[in-house]
Amino acid sequence: MVLTEMRIMDETIKVEPNSPLKSHINVAKNIVLKHWQNDLSIQYAAIHYINPSENKYRYMLENYDNHWREAGKNRVATYTNLSHGEYKFKVLGSNSDGVWATKPASLSIIILPPWWLTWWAYWIYVIIFIGVLSY
Repeated sequence: MVLTEMRIMDETIKVEPNSPLKSHINVAKNIVLKHWQNDLSIQYAAIHYINPSENKYRYMLENYDNHWREAGKNRVATYTNLSHGEYKFKVLGSNSDGVWATKPASLSIIILPPWWLTWWAYWIYVIIFIGVLSY
C-alpha cells in the first residue's frame, strides 16, 4: 500500500518550502495543518500489477471514523470540515484474489486549533475578565 497524493481544499499539496508536506506523502510520517486546512482528500494505491483494476480498499481516520470504511475500487478518501485535533489515516488494500495487506499505509494528521482556541488566548481571556471584574 502506498499513499500517492494529498489534496487540501481541492488543491494538490506539493513538497515545497512553505508547504505543510515536507516529504512525499508516501514517506511522510505526519503532516501539520492550519485550522482552515480541514477539507482534505488522500489518494492511495495497492502495488499489485497482475490485475490492478480488481484491487479493493478500506480506510479509516482514527479519532473520526468508528470503523473501517469499505471503499471498493475507489482510491480516494475525502474528509470535510474536520475539527482541530490529532488523527491517523490508515488504508488497507487487497489484490484481485481477495488477499488483504497485513500492514496499512498510514499518515498522522494534526490540525491546529484557531488562535482564539489556543492556551495563550484563554490566558488573555482570563486577564481581560479579571480586568473587567476589578474595574
